[in-house]
Amino acid sequence: MHKPAIRDAMLFLVRIVVGVICIIRGLDKLFFRGMDDTVGAYSAVAVPAPAITGWTVMLLEIFFGAAVVVGILTTFAAGVLFVVTAALQYFLGGLDFLGEQPSYESFLMFLTLLLVIVVFGAGRASVDGVLSRAES
Repeated sequence: MHKPAIRDAMLFLVRIVVGVICIIRGLDKLFFRGMDDTVGAYSAVAVPAPAITGWTVMLLEIFFGAAVVVGILTTFAAGVLFVVTAALQYFLGGLDFLGEQPSYESFLMFLTLLLVIVVFGAGRASVDGVLSRAES
């Protein structure tokens, strides 16, 4: 299982899943749930500067999620998404382990997948991979 092609295929799959989830969450805030509801939810749990935070998180989820999917500036984008996700969880809190949804399991799984991207990079099937081969 130490074949580079298998590792790259798995990194590609992880990138697509994580990036698409981020994009969907950002688009949900913008178009479906709406920014008013997002800002209201952030205000209710005392997130600092809820309007600025809401808009910033939405933009980061959409644009950095897309960067993760394409594989450009991947470790940076995944690292920022990791910090944002962990910080929001700190403020939103109130999740049960093995309890009602939302629960810590999905949160921890998502953070773990982001860390996989941060640690192992985008793989060869990415813009980052193409650029690194072009520099060699």
